[in-house]
Amino acid sequence: MDRLLLFFIVLSIAGATVLEELVGSKGANQVIKLKANYNGKYLSGACFAGADKCDEIIGIKMVDGSPGPAEYEHFTFEEVNDKQVALKTFNGKFVKQGVYGSAAIRSERNALTPVKNADGTWSFESSLGKWLSAHRQDGIVYFMPSNLKCEHWLI
Repeated sequence: MDRLLLFFIVLSIAGATVLEELVGSKGANQVIKLKANYNGKYLSGACFAGADKCDEIIGIKMVDGSPGPAEYEHFTFEEVNDKQVALKTFNGKFVKQGVYGSAAIRSERNALTPVKNADGTWSFESSLGKWLSAHRQDGIVYFMPSNLKCEHWLI
């Protein structure tokens, strides 16, 4: 009986989609914040040109965070398939790897592959094989070639 129960537990875990692993029972529309484990800053959907001009703008940044809810820091995951998600900003746009590796906000949905790290954080790989990164001290978000500590995010 114990083996049968174990089999069903393993089967149910194996059948979980990546979205279910990311947000659990909270659901796809759960507003989340991504905090860089590396420097404690939050990913922001605000771009350099201002929120009303973010469509097709290259360059998003990290912020120190706010004591209360700041809509720029609010994201949702949208399931692309069983293994990939899109990271949707507060204004319905999507995070994507832009020109020269910078993170950008785009209208079209972009698939990212989440990877759970051994320390419990998450990393996000673009379709071009680069990782969402908090490595720059100036707060500009880039995609980098390796999944190091700078690419680990808390949800």
